[in-house]
Amino acid sequence: MKKDFRDDGRTVADMSHVEKPSYASGWISRRGVEKLAVSREERTSRSTPAESQMDSEERRASILGVLSASLLIALIFIGAAGALIALLLFLWGA
Repeated sequence: MKKDFRDDGRTVADMSHVEKPSYASGWISRRGVEKLAVSREERTSRSTPAESQMDSEERRASILGVLSASLLIALIFIGAAGALIALLLFLWGA
């Protein structure tokens, strides 16, 4: 049988001045929703100067540079995984 709960008046932690976390306050509160709407309008009204000043050759070169850098990083990870597998197979004598 369950005992009835009796409040003895002790305070474990004072929670009277605790507010919402900062990551939730912008999304939940009314002020945060208004601020979000203003920032969307600002983003659509202005264009980024980097994109507007690049011609097609520069844009192609930057995309190629990003792709080659990411491919290099991927090859390094694949090579490290292969070396680890080879080392483990060598140690286990397979």
